[in-house]
Amino acid sequence: MKFVAVFLSAVLFCASAQLIESPPEVQLFLLQLRVRLLTNKLYDLCPDLIRDEAFVREKAADSLTVEQNLEIEQQIYEHVLALMDECNQQATSTTSKPLPLQCTSSATLNLTESWRNNWNGSNLSNDDTSTFIAGVTWFRFTGLAGNLLKNTCPNRYSCGSTSGAYWSDSPLPTRVGDTVNITFYESLSTMTPFGDCDDNSGAQRGRATRCSVDRGGVVYILDVGLDGNTDTVCGMD
Repeated sequence: MKFVAVFLSAVLFCASAQLIESPPEVQLFLLQLRVRLLTNKLYDLCPDLIRDEAFVREKAADSLTVEQNLEIEQQIYEHVLALMDECNQQATSTTSKPLPLQCTSSATLNLTESWRNNWNGSNLSNDDTSTFIAGVTWFRFTGLAGNLLKNTCPNRYSCGSTSGAYWSDSPLPTRVGDTVNITFYESLSTMTPFGDCDDNSGAQRGRATRCSVDRGGVVYILDVGLDGNTDTVCGMD
């Protein structure tokens, strides 16, 4: 975030310098460029702040002068700049909490197997029941395994399992350093077409911690062991 702020400041400073003595047409072009740079960065960092109606420009009539268009663009720029300030404040508030041990510990497992990802690994007999120690082993998805625990019901016989693939649609924490309780559900292979998507008999308690603002910046733990042999946890991109 600090690098982004420095980069944007440099770009906007250069544009500001050229605005001072430029003709109105050039000023309008440079101001539109500044708005475009800021809105693109807002979409990346704080998409929840973007309100499309705030950036709707008035239709330029034949009677609308360059100076009038410039005034309109200046108002839009000031609004976007205010949103960027709000975005920076949000970033500060969501990253100020100290990271818990599971975010930095070398004991946290990195799950990298491609058969975990998005219904891959059909009819494989992998088994996570011995991979995780209930209430002890934290894990994250990375590489070919995806970024997160799958949040929709896996297809039967997928995610490397011939028994049950685990997933969760519980809300994940949004603030870095926060941990929430989640429920792992088992998709039973005896049901069709997508298994028993919220099998309560195989549901397990667990937790999720947000370690970074990145999409894959979440680690998980099962507080109760997996339900049976050839059970796995399923990832997604």
